[in-house]
Amino acid sequence: MAQHTSTVLWQREQAPFTDHRYSRRHTWRFDGGAVVNASSSPHVVPLPYSDPVGVDPEEASFVEPVNTCLKGIRKAGIAPGMSVVILGAGPVGLTLLQLARLAGAKVFVSDPIAERLETARRLGAERGDPPPGADVALVAAASAQAVQSALD
Repeated sequence: MAQHTSTVLWQREQAPFTDHRYSRRHTWRFDGGAVVNASSSPHVVPLPYSDPVGVDPEEASFVEPVNTCLKGIRKAGIAPGMSVVILGAGPVGLTLLQLARLAGAKVFVSDPIAERLETARRLGAERGDPPPGADVALVAAASAQAVQSALD
């Protein structure tokens, strides 16, 4: 397995960390030479203690899961007019829902938790039961029952 390193450099200047009034600007340095200016979002840490042009670490941490979901959408060949069933309406299932809709699919979501299902509907999931023989089923739940449902 390949090994990669990164370094986070904080720019504290003269301000002490203990008073919570220091700049949240920092720099990420990756092996291979990539450098990224980062900062907490101004929505979380007010100016001047943040930098609106810096990458927010919380937002950056979401890139990998979205990328993985996008790869799944592409690998499944989801295209306009297809019917897609997503089993699970947690964060991954809701991401798959939005990406499948962007690909032009009609998306149905199943989840045993009513609040999650309502969130899926607010994000554009179709109402009602999926049609028999949906084009694609995606499992976004750690459940053997969900996997079996997708195979059925």
